Parts: sequence; C-alpha cells; structure tokens
Amino acid sequence: MVVRSLVIGACVAAILSGCTQTDSASSISTTVTPATQPDSTTSLTVPPTTIRASTTTSTTTTYPPGLMVLAGPLDGEFVREQIDYSVWGDVRPEATVTVDGVGTNSEELPETIWGTGWHRWRTPEDPVPEALALEPGVNTTLFQALFADGTTLVEERTFTFDPTLRRETGYMLGLTLSIPPTVTVAHATLEYDEWGLYQVGDTSPPVEVPVATDAAFIVLHWRPPESRVRDLTEFAELAATASIQGEVEGAWFNQLFPAPGGELDWATAAPWAFLINQAGELQQAYQLYTP
Repeated sequence: MVVRSLVIGACVAAILSGCTQTDSASSISTTVTPATQPDSTTSLTVPPTTIRASTTTSTTTTYPPGLMVLAGPLDGEFVREQIDYSVWGDVRPEATVTVDGVGTNSEELPETIWGTGWHRWRTPEDPVPEALALEPGVNTTLFQALFADGTTLVEERTFTFDPTLRRETGYMLGLTLSIPPTVTVAHATLEYDEWGLYQVGDTSPPVEVPVATDAAFIVLHWRPPESRVRDLTEFAELAATASIQGEVEGAWFNQLFPAPGGELDWATAAPWAFLINQAGELQQAYQLYTP
C-alpha cells in the first residue's frame, strides 16, 4: 500500500516586503507573510496504516472410519478349499490393515459406490501367506485396521473348513419345510471364463435334496459387504416373502426361485452352488455372481 504524505515546504523563500507597483494614479503596497518551513527538529507524524493480509479458508473433510472385507469367507460360511487367493477389501481413512497378522498392501481409490476417501487393501496372492492356511473344522480370521491416530477397527469372521464337502452347481427351484426339509434343485454345469459365468450342456431333471439342520444359505446382495449367511429359518422366511412379493429386495438377483415352467439357464434364473456333506445333505447353498 502506498502512503502518500504531503510535505509543507516554504512557498516563499524571501520576504517581499517592499514590492511596489506604481503608476500615474496610485501606488499599491502588498505584504506576504511566509509559512514556517520545517527544520531538522521538526517531525512529521504519519497516521498508522493497517495492512490486511488475505486469508484462505481451508476445509478438511473428515470421513467416518470404516473397514470392509470384500473377498474372503463370510461369517458362518462353509468352505471346502484352502484360501488360495488374495483376501482384500476397503478401509477409510488410510490405515495399516492386517489379516491374522499378515500385512497388506493398499492404494487410494477414486470415488466408489460407498463414497470417497476409501483405500483398497489386499493380502499377497503369490505365494499365499502360510498364516492364512485353514485347519479342518471351525476357523476364525481377524481383520484389523490401525489408523494414524492410534485407533483400531476389528472385524472377526468365524467359518467352517470342511474339505469333504462335494460341490455341485445348478438352480434352486423351491424349498419344502417337510421332515426333513428339502430343496428342489436342477443340476447344471456352470463355469467361469474371461466373459463371466456360462453353462455347459443341458440342465438335469429336478431332484429333491434333504437339508442339513445346520445348513447355510447365502443370497447375494447387490452391495457385496451386505451379503450374509442365513440359517434355514431365515431362508424360509425370505422364501415366503419372495413368493408374496415376487422378488427379493436388495438382492443381486431379483428372485430366489425361477418362475414355474420357465426356461432354466444362467440368464433367466439365479445360479447356485451347492455343498453336499457326506450324508448326502445340503450343507450350504450360495448364489454365484454373474455380470
């Protein structure tokens, strides 16, 4: 800011005391009194100037912390194979994530369906850490996120590893709450390639399969973290609701069972994988993802 000051100097350097102009009619005498000129002992006071600095308001967005497991066994699930893949998920804000003590790598994500501020974490895939090896029977896996401020989030999942289970694929046509309860299934060979799920060959005629008392049912939700394991009672309630409403709200597929008499293939009916125990009972039924 430029401060302009007015310095009062001498307007007249000498006294014009006798400057007289005379003509033939009259004479006029004019006297001018000089202004006082400041000397070395005279100080000029300049009013103080306030300089206002420009301020920039910065906003820091704070997100609620979160920890999601997007690839890994669900709580209450039955699995028949060792974990031979990378377990991964999302965390917010950035954190150090471990799976049963195994460190993970992370990277920042752009905006996702869950919002912004998330980071993707994953365990090594090749080779799979030995610490993730499962023992036959009940296993518990601990997922822990340690944040910069020292707080932690922990998710614990308990599931059963049973390598004796037999895997079959096809379509579930219905549930009958008889003694014992049964499900009606049509078997079909369903496989994945680079394009997604496809069917090989024809669909078999329907068959009845008894349901184990501790059977598990996994109906995929359109938001993967919200998929969960249901027991027989919960699945029966969901099946009754679906039969009344005609669809399953929030599910990846809008249906549990195809319409009676409808054509059965992976494009028109929800595809399922079935785990059969040594007694020939359905131990678990879970829907398969398709694009």
